[in-house]
Amino acid sequence: MRTWMLALTAGWLTVFLFGHHWLSFISRYVWIFPFLSILALLGIIAGSLSGRGRYYTPALFLFGVIFAGFRLQNIAEPLPPSLLGESLQLHGRVCGPVRAGNVQSFSFCVVEAREGGVLLPELAGRVVRLTCYYCDMALHESMRYSLRAKLKDLRPLQNFHEPWAWQKLWRSGLYARGSIVQGSIESWRINQADGVMDSLTNLRSRIRDQVRSITESMARQRSFLALFLGVRSELDESQWDVLRRSGLTHLLVISGLHIGLIAMLVMFTLRWMFCWLPRQFADWIACGLTILTILSYVALIDYGLPALRASLAVSFALLMLRLRRRILPSTFFIAVLSCSLLLDPLAPWSAGFWLSFVAVGLLFAAFSHRPLQSFSKWGALWRSQMVLTIGLAGFLAISFQQIPSSAPLANLIATPLITLIVVPLGLLALVVGLVWPSGGEVLLRMTDVCLDGFWRVAEMASLGPILQAPLEATLASVGFIFVGICTAAAMRAPGAVWFVGLLALLGMGMREQDEPVWFRYTLLDVGQGLASVIESRGETVLYDAGPGFVDGWSAGEAVVGPYLRSVGVEGLKYAVISHGDSDHAGGWDAVRSTFAVASALSGEPERVAGTSLCVAGADYWVGAAKMEVLWPLKEVSGKSNNRSCVIRLTVGELGILMTGDIEASAQRALLTEAKSKLASDIMVSPHHGSASSFLPEFASAVSPRVVIASAGYLNPFGHPHKLVRDWFVRRDAIFYNTAQVGAVQVSIEEAGGAIKIQFGGPLDEVWMTLDKNR
Repeated sequence: MRTWMLALTAGWLTVFLFGHHWLSFISRYVWIFPFLSILALLGIIAGSLSGRGRYYTPALFLFGVIFAGFRLQNIAEPLPPSLLGESLQLHGRVCGPVRAGNVQSFSFCVVEAREGGVLLPELAGRVVRLTCYYCDMALHESMRYSLRAKLKDLRPLQNFHEPWAWQKLWRSGLYARGSIVQGSIESWRINQADGVMDSLTNLRSRIRDQVRSITESMARQRSFLALFLGVRSELDESQWDVLRRSGLTHLLVISGLHIGLIAMLVMFTLRWMFCWLPRQFADWIACGLTILTILSYVALIDYGLPALRASLAVSFALLMLRLRRRILPSTFFIAVLSCSLLLDPLAPWSAGFWLSFVAVGLLFAAFSHRPLQSFSKWGALWRSQMVLTIGLAGFLAISFQQIPSSAPLANLIATPLITLIVVPLGLLALVVGLVWPSGGEVLLRMTDVCLDGFWRVAEMASLGPILQAPLEATLASVGFIFVGICTAAAMRAPGAVWFVGLLALLGMGMREQDEPVWFRYTLLDVGQGLASVIESRGETVLYDAGPGFVDGWSAGEAVVGPYLRSVGVEGLKYAVISHGDSDHAGGWDAVRSTFAVASALSGEPERVAGTSLCVAGADYWVGAAKMEVLWPLKEVSGKSNNRSCVIRLTVGELGILMTGDIEASAQRALLTEAKSKLASDIMVSPHHGSASSFLPEFASAVSPRVVIASAGYLNPFGHPHKLVRDWFVRRDAIFYNTAQVGAVQVSIEEAGGAIKIQFGGPLDEVWMTLDKNR
C-alpha cells in the first residue's frame, strides 16, 4: 500500500517538477496522454490477471502523471493574447486582504467578465491581482465590485537562486494581474443567490470581524489573529523580520496543536452528549461530527499547510481508531503526505510544506526506537528541540540561505509557551467568551500577556548572529543529512541520530574548500529596473539595486539579497548606484541594511543615502577585473538620467559597458570625452532599451557583440523598443531581454578561459568568443 501511494504521488510530482518543460513537451506531442493512459490500463489489467501487485506500481505512477498533466494545463493556462492590455469590465468580489494606502492592492475573484459587451467565460472563476493607484473609493474584503481593468498575464522573476520560480507563481493561484482604470469602480449587486464559495467567504469575513471586535483591546491582536484565524497578512515587515531572525516563524501558524485540541474538545463533548446511545453508535457519531468540525474550522480560516496536514492527520487517525485498524507510523505519515499533495500539488514549492512534514518525520524518527515514556519530560523536550534544530537547518538554509544561531534556545522557551499556554488559553478564551463575556475578557488579557512574552523572547533572539548558508554548502549539507539518516536507521543505535548532526556540519564546512570564482557578472531579473553583481576572486561589487515600490516590495530584499546569500557573499567591496531613480536605487536601503558595504558611489549622491560622487577618470579593481568610471564629469548637471554613473568593466580581453539610464545628450558627451574607451563586447542597453536613449553613433562606437536590456515583462513604457532591438540584430549582435530570458550571467572560470553566458530562464547556455580585431 505504501509503495502504491508513493508511486501515485511520485507521478503527480514529476509533472509539476518539470513544469514548463512538461508543457512544452505535450504541446509538441499531443498523443502523449492517450499513450500513457493505454500503458497505465495495461498495467492495471496485467496486475489483476496475474495477481502480482508489482504491476500496479508503474500503472499508478502513470495515472499520477496523467492527472497531474491535466491539472497543470489548467493552472498554467495563460491569458489569451487578444485580452492583453485591453480594458475589461470585471464583476466579482475582493477575496483577500486589501493593502491600503495611496496604492491599494488586492486579490479579486472574477464572477463575470466582458469586453465590449461580449462575455468572456475563460475569466469566470479566476483570481486576478489588481492594483488601484489613488483610488476614488476605499475597497473592502469580501465586498462585491464592478470595475474596469487592464490585465496582463503573469511571469515570475527568473533568477539563478530561484530555480522554481514558475512553480511558486502557479501555487499563488493567480491567473493574471493588472491595474484598475481610474473612476471605474462601483459597488455591484446581483440578483441570483450566493453560491457556496460566496457564502463561505461571507461567513469567514463575519467571523473574522467578530473575533477582531472581541480582541480589539489586546495589544497583540495581530498576533492573536495570525495564531487562531490564520490572518498573517496584518503582521508588518518588522515583525516578520524578527520572526525570521529568531527562527520562530513556524510558531505563529495554525498547527497540529490547534487542530488536536479542537478535536479533543469536540470529541469529548459529543461523546458526553450522546452517552445515552449505544457506545459503538455514539462513538461513530462523535467521530464523524468531530471530523466535520475540524474540516469546517479549516475552511473558515486562512489556513496554511500545517493546518491542512494536521486536519488530514487527525481525521485519518480518528477513522483508523473507529475501524480498529493498526497501521505503522510510516504508513500513516505517507498517507497524510499523499493526500496533502493531491489536494495541493504545488505544496512542495512552499517552505512551509517541508518545515511541516520534515519536522513530523524527524520526530517520528527520533522517538521511534524508544517509547516517549522512557524519557523525562525535560529530556523529551530537549531531544525534540535538538532534533528539529539540526534536521531543519538544511531546509531553512535552502529556503532562506541563512540559519538563526539563536533558534535552538529561542525555540526551547517559545515553543512550550505557545503550545502549552497560549494556544489552549486562547481557544478557551474564545469559547468562554461566547457564554460569559467578562470571563472571556480575563482570559484574553492573560493570552495577551503571554503573547507579549513570546515577542520579547523573539526580539532578544533576533539580535543573535545569522549563519549564512551558501546554496552549494546547503545542498552538500542536505546530502550528508540524507546519508546520515540512512546510516542512523541502519545502525539502530540510540545515539546514532546525533551522527546526522555531525555530517550536517561537515556539509556546511565544505564551502571553505571552494576556490573563489575567477570572474562572474550577473545581471539580475528585477522586472522594470536594473541590478547587477560583479564577482571576482572573492571580491564583490553591486551595480544598481533594482526597484522599490510604495507597496513595500523591494528588489533589494526580494532578489539582490537572496542572490548574494546564495553565492556566499557577506559584504560588498564597492556598491555603485548609477543615479537616484527608484527603479535603480529602490532596493539600496534593503541591501545596505543587510550587507556590509566598504565604499558606495553614485552619480546623484544627494538622492542616494550613504554614497559619494562617482566621477569620470577613477579606476577601481575588483579581483581580476578593472572598473573604469567614464561618466559623469565632475561638473555635469541636468536631468537625473544623464547623471548616471557609467562604468566599463575589463577582465582579460573581455569588456562590459554598464550605462545606467544615460540619454542621447550624455552619449554625445561621452563620444567627445571618452570615445576610445567605449568599445565593449557586452553592453547593458541604456535606459532599458528605450528609443529616446538610443543614439546610433554611440551604439556604433561601442559595437557590442551582446546587448542586454533589463526590462519588465509587458512594461507600460514599451522597453526595449523594437527600433533599438532591430538596429543591433541587423548588425549581427545578439539582443537579450531579461523579461524573456530571465537573469543573464557571464562567467570565466580561469584566466584566459572561455566565456560562458547562462540564463535564469529556459534558454540553454551559450559560449562566446572575442573579436581579436576590436
